[in-house]
Amino acid sequence: MGTGSLYWFIYYIFLGEALIPPYTQRIFSSKDPEHSRKGYMISGFFSFGFFFITGSLGLIAYVLFPNIQTDQALPTIVKNLLPVGITGLAVAALLAVIMSTASAFLNATTVSFMQDIYLPFLSRKKHSEKYHLQMERVLTLIVGVGSLIFALSVPSIIAALEYSYYLWAPTIVFPLVMAIVWKVHNVTAGLCSIVVGAVVTLIWTFGLHEPFSLSGVVPGFIANIISFFIAYFLTKSKVPGVPVKKVGKEMIEK
Repeated sequence: MGTGSLYWFIYYIFLGEALIPPYTQRIFSSKDPEHSRKGYMISGFFSFGFFFITGSLGLIAYVLFPNIQTDQALPTIVKNLLPVGITGLAVAALLAVIMSTASAFLNATTVSFMQDIYLPFLSRKKHSEKYHLQMERVLTLIVGVGSLIFALSVPSIIAALEYSYYLWAPTIVFPLVMAIVWKVHNVTAGLCSIVVGAVVTLIWTFGLHEPFSLSGVVPGFIANIISFFIAYFLTKSKVPGVPVKKVGKEMIEK
C-alpha cells in the first residue's frame, strides 16, 4: 500500500467510524445536551484506548509471528503468550466486547427500521405495543442471523469493515451531522443524500472497480454532501423537517 492509498484508507476509516451507533446512542439516550456531551466524550476516550491497544497487539503479532494470517493475530497472541488462567479471562473479555457492540448495532437497526420505515410507510393500521415488541424481536433475530452469515462469508475482518463503511459513511454520517449539530431537519434532503451516496459508492466500487485506487467511500461521501444541499435548497420551503427532540424521544421510548 502506497502513501497515498494509506492516506485514503485512514480517511475512510475515519468516516466509517464517525457517529456509529455505540457512540450516538449515548447522545439520543441523554436527558440534556450536557449529559450528551459528557457521554460522547467518555465513549470516545474509551474508544481511543481500545483502538490503541488493538493496534499495539497487531504490531506485536506482526513482529513475533510474521507468517500468520492477519485475522489470527489476536487469537495467536492469547494462545501462545498468555498463561492458562489469563487466557480464559482474555477470551471472556473479548466476548464481552463483541456482545456489547453487537447489541448496540442490533438495537439501532431494529429501532431505525421500525421508526423510519415500518411505522411511516408499511403499517396500515394501528397495532398494540406488544405487537411492535414482537416484531422488533423477530427483526433482531433476522438481522443477527444475517450478520453471522455475512461474518462467516467475508474473507477477512478488514473486508468486513470496508463493507460496513461502504454502507455507513456515504449515507448516514453527513445528514446526521447536519441534523444534530446545525439543526437542519429536512426529510427529503436526507433521503436523497442517502440514496445518491449509496448508489455512487456501489457504482464506483463494484462497477468501476475503484479507479485510481480510491475507495468508493470518498466519492460516495462527496456525492452525499452535494445531493443533500441540492435537495435541501429545492425543498426547504415545501417540506417540513422533523424535530430532533421528537425523534430522540421516540427512540428512547422504544
